[in-house]
Amino acid sequence: MLFQSFDLNLTLPFYSSLLSAGFPSPAEDYVEKSIDLNELLVRKPASTFMMRLASSSMINAGVLHGDVLVIDRSLSPKNQDLVVVAMDGELVLRRLVMAGFEKYLLTENSSSKKARLESEDQIWGVVTGVVRSMKS
Repeated sequence: MLFQSFDLNLTLPFYSSLLSAGFPSPAEDYVEKSIDLNELLVRKPASTFMMRLASSSMINAGVLHGDVLVIDRSLSPKNQDLVVVAMDGELVLRRLVMAGFEKYLLTENSSSKKARLESEDQIWGVVTGVVRSMKS
């Protein structure tokens, strides 16, 4: 994973009508309020950071190469959380699976590898959100 700086001091117009993927219906044509991306994505600013994913190891979890992950370091990881782990000198994204007293880290792609969480591996944070650009 690569570090990249992100500035979320931004508010954008927020339309109050819900978006449908089907046929359009008569909808409200006005902006109800502005939405602050910090308010939407960041619950604990002091412990939250963002990283861009530089692999396709989690594609089956809906996380794609180039996505920006919102990661909270203050959260205690729970079973099935996506976590950032320091393993073998690098940060990686994995799904945490707890089975009894054992903890495993899984990739979610066509090769779906499973590895035991070892004592030297450190869970760095829990993924709380994903930001994706649909256009480059």
